[in-house]
Amino acid sequence: MTTTAPGRPTSPFDLPALRRRLPAWAGPAALIALGVVVVVGAVGGAGAVVPLVAAPVAVSAAVVAVRRPTAAMVLMTVAEMANVSGAIALPVSAFQLTLLIGLLSIANALRRPENRARLARPALVIALLFAAYIGTQLLTSIGSQIPAASSEADTRMVIDCLFAVVVAVLAVLSRRPWTLAAAIVLPFAVLCVLAVVNQVVFAGTATFHGFATVTAASGEGVTTLRQSGPLNDSNFWGRHLVVALPMAAALLVRSRRARDARWSAVWIASLVCLLAGIYLTQSRGTFISAIVAIGVWVLLSGRRARLRAAAALPLAVPLVFLPGIGDRIVDLVADVQGGDAAYGADPSVLGRRAAQEIAWAIFRDRPLLGTGPGTYPYLVDSYAGKVGTAVLAPTNAPHNLYAELASDGGIVALIGWALFLGGVLVLCAAAVRRIARSTPLGAAAPDERYLAAAALAGLLAWSFASVFLHLSYLRAFGVFVALALCVAFTVPSNLPVRRPSPEPVVFVTALVALVVGGAAGAAVYSQQVQTTTIASQVITLLPGGPMTPYYNYTLDVRSRTPVLPTYGGMIGAGGDESVWTVSDPVRGVITVYAAEGDEPRARAVLSGALNAAGGTLRELTADRAYVIRPVGDAQIQVRRDVSIGGYALSGLALLAGCLLAWLALGPVRRKHGAGGTRVDDRIVLVEFSPSGGLFQFALQLGEALAAEGHRVELVTGPDPERGSRHPGLVVSPVLPTWHPAETGGLWGPLRKLRRLQRAAQLVAAWVVLADRLRRNPPRAVVWSHWRFTFEPMFVHVIARMLGGRSLLGIVAHEPLPRSDAKDTATPKDGKLLERAFRRAWQDMDVAFVLGEHTRAIVQEHWAPRCEVVVIPHGDEALLRGEAPVQAVARTGPEVLFFGTWSRYKGIDVLLEAFALVRADVPTARLVLAGGVGADVDLDQLLERAREIGGVDARPGYVDIADVPDLVGSSRFVVVPYVRASQSGVAHLAFTFGRPVVASAVGDIPAAVHHEVNGLLVPPSDAVALAAAMRRLLVDEELAARWGAAGRRAVEAEWQVAATRMVRALDAAEETALREDVHR
Repeated sequence: MTTTAPGRPTSPFDLPALRRRLPAWAGPAALIALGVVVVVGAVGGAGAVVPLVAAPVAVSAAVVAVRRPTAAMVLMTVAEMANVSGAIALPVSAFQLTLLIGLLSIANALRRPENRARLARPALVIALLFAAYIGTQLLTSIGSQIPAASSEADTRMVIDCLFAVVVAVLAVLSRRPWTLAAAIVLPFAVLCVLAVVNQVVFAGTATFHGFATVTAASGEGVTTLRQSGPLNDSNFWGRHLVVALPMAAALLVRSRRARDARWSAVWIASLVCLLAGIYLTQSRGTFISAIVAIGVWVLLSGRRARLRAAAALPLAVPLVFLPGIGDRIVDLVADVQGGDAAYGADPSVLGRRAAQEIAWAIFRDRPLLGTGPGTYPYLVDSYAGKVGTAVLAPTNAPHNLYAELASDGGIVALIGWALFLGGVLVLCAAAVRRIARSTPLGAAAPDERYLAAAALAGLLAWSFASVFLHLSYLRAFGVFVALALCVAFTVPSNLPVRRPSPEPVVFVTALVALVVGGAAGAAVYSQQVQTTTIASQVITLLPGGPMTPYYNYTLDVRSRTPVLPTYGGMIGAGGDESVWTVSDPVRGVITVYAAEGDEPRARAVLSGALNAAGGTLRELTADRAYVIRPVGDAQIQVRRDVSIGGYALSGLALLAGCLLAWLALGPVRRKHGAGGTRVDDRIVLVEFSPSGGLFQFALQLGEALAAEGHRVELVTGPDPERGSRHPGLVVSPVLPTWHPAETGGLWGPLRKLRRLQRAAQLVAAWVVLADRLRRNPPRAVVWSHWRFTFEPMFVHVIARMLGGRSLLGIVAHEPLPRSDAKDTATPKDGKLLERAFRRAWQDMDVAFVLGEHTRAIVQEHWAPRCEVVVIPHGDEALLRGEAPVQAVARTGPEVLFFGTWSRYKGIDVLLEAFALVRADVPTARLVLAGGVGADVDLDQLLERAREIGGVDARPGYVDIADVPDLVGSSRFVVVPYVRASQSGVAHLAFTFGRPVVASAVGDIPAAVHHEVNGLLVPPSDAVALAAAMRRLLVDEELAARWGAAGRRAVEAEWQVAATRMVRALDAAEETALREDVHR
């Protein structure tokens, strides 16, 4: 299991290998053939060209497919996904031709011993799975009510299953699951494009030879024509598309991770086309199933995929509000919850409800073996009058796969389907689990996990969609099954386990917590149930007058649909809310309902309502046409209702019970080994940003600790700008954060949306970190900084969760939290912020700062209970690399300001000072390089730079690869900060042998020694800053001497920092042990 390497092509089709296998004469032969086609076309016209081209192309494709199992698999898949057999009338069915080619390809492949060995075990499993389904179906045919119908259905089923088996065998032989997934996705995407063109350009009139049809059924609330692709029903077409949706997503992930721009564009376009095709089906079941497909795929693809999906969820929610989606789903829920109130409901919903009720009624009559495969259409009329929902024209299909299996094959057929599909799902789920357990904690999931999750999600979504649809297009479903089996057999069964399973006590306590939560939920639910006794009486209307020539017309209340609902409304208009009516124009009856607390009162209210009905009709003068006659006896039923609030309370009780029980059982888990001892001796450094100065500091500190013999892990965001150079340091890019460079200019509202998204990402990152530490506690966790109020809250939660099993520390680059967006010069304040930060500081076992000035601020402001240790900032060898650096003496009069442009860094003071410098040194140049802070007016700054002249402004994040040339071309580096704790820029300058001109603020004087390795000036003093800059600009020898001194000063500082950190951790550990002994 591997992750696709960046830059590696991710084409699902092995085109280079195909080109290598072509004989040398293939090119000249193709040119000759093209010439023949052109000549024939010129002489005989287009009609003569088509057969001339089609015949040799078809023969060549068939020959290649017979010789290559992968080609045969692709040919069968594409033909079936496009439903070529149904769309194009050929003398011989395309399905039969491709099936024959597949069988010949298998026979040809099995001549090789390695293919027979490869197929041995998978073939047995495939045969057993399909035998379970086929065998049970044939068994249910023994007692069929209509043998001829069952025989015909069995024949079709066996042939379709043979097709699926052939595709599955070819997939296993080829071991190319990505190719099979692409062969499923691409035809669907192309057909969706045709559907969009048919809808937008041709208004549904162009079917493209049957590949872009429009279904005749419209449905209520639809906003477009209902496109059904190459099928006759948009619902079945939608069921196909939702299966392909997660496959396209998996293909996209694979290409993006490999940075294959061409195929990434293909899969992005395919995803968009599939979504458009799903929308054009206007099928509510398809919409819901698509959500299920993507949701399951995200859940199974790993923690990183789940967090990214959670961060992107706010962007996907608006899709629900598109016309024809959310409103139709709401209407569907209302129609389904309408119970018996059928009049006025969506006819399609009523038809499906009636069909399913008929199927279950058949099942109740013959529960074991059913009535036989294919018999449902012949029994509809016999059962239509026996079910609660009545429609004028019952459908000849049950519109529910499980109801269809139950009615046609009974319990036996249901068991057979469960064995077949359940076995496939178990195999695919086992593959997902093997991949997950073989992936080290924190490592990126391999590509195969995304595809295995997609295959499993597709089958589950198809199964969910089948709640609304019966079994049809079995061959297409067989292809989806073939992909799942191919994935299951492609993933090795002996993958190494790199992620330990939870100990048994975890499962036991989880089960106990679930039982406690279930009991709490059940107790609350029982209190929310409202029991109601309902008495009902069926009545009909008879003509109220004498026999006349119009008597039969008056008697016919069924064909005049509004009559019964109108009279039902008048009967139920007595003002009693406990009495209501439901009209059934199909059967010609009205049912009067009365609800009370017990049966006697319900009967009394019903009797009173029936007696009052005649008087009501007389008052409304409606008794002249009709009188009421009861049909049968009154019926009694007991209904138990729970309000939405009751369900919500029950759910909250369940969750609260589970959570409280889990927390209460924490000591048990720790006592019996579930996290009770430290898993390893790692030192975990946490830096949420995967690039920039703080990341570079954490990475180099981690390498220094690793060089001291410690196991170190740097937990950070995605795609870090540098990896570890020491085997003892592992960089784990597991946090769903972002790069500082990802700050492109956005329109105002979009910028606010991005802030919301990043806030969600940061919260998700803390959740990931907390879960990671909970599952695998290290020796120590060291943060680099906290900025927002909720971050120290998470720190406190993590401290409580770890319960002393890990040491907690922080490298306080900034002793006080400051804003990144408003005023970077002053600290944040607020009671909640102060309280949260103070509590987190009290949770620290050790704290590190970069100077005595910062140490004093920390001790004064936060008063931590732990020791505050000063460690030095090391050099920036990570940025320097191995390339030689230009000598200071050979540089021109160039000054570098490096880092984010912020107010507190004194960039405005720098410009004023440089204006003074230019007056004395006209050739001087100032380079400003770095990202632009939110508190800086970029346009105003650039305008001022143009006025001064000699200023090379380079706004934007500076890539690591550009740093050596940038620093190497300068004579010295300027750090004109108004306030600071410390600055890595000074150490960067020293690393390249450059002196520093800096403000004497914070702990900068501890690094920049006046007239030793640089010059110090008062903050915000442009005149003093200009004088210091002028001194080094005109004396390159002095700059070279001070730069060399700075280089010597920082060469060994990382080792010093690592040694002090390890000593401080050891001391903190001893202190913690002593405190445990005293407790």
